[in-house]
Amino acid sequence: MASLAIALGSAQRADAQTAAPARDVALAESYAERAFEAYARREYATALELYKQAYDAAPSADALYNIARVYDLGLRDRPLAINHYRRYLSDPGALPERIGRASQRL
Repeated sequence: MASLAIALGSAQRADAQTAAPARDVALAESYAERAFEAYARREYATALELYKQAYDAAPSADALYNIARVYDLGLRDRPLAINHYRRYLSDPGALPERIGRASQRL
């Protein structure tokens, strides 16, 4: 699912790098790539843990969105999906098209 890929745009990458060392951003991207692959294999619990590790390494709106999507569409855990969609919507890095999707899912 392409919408689950973590895509750190140049502005978000710059923000993430000021908030965390560059090695943390690279680590986050590595976790996110592995999470995307796990999600594609329908290994939702693994994908969730990897996206959480990505967020811990370099917090980003993208990671929050991906966590929400795994809870929502993979694990079907509405309360946790709602919590993470709300966190995503309050993040300054939230993207307009994802804001619309997150709002619809709420």
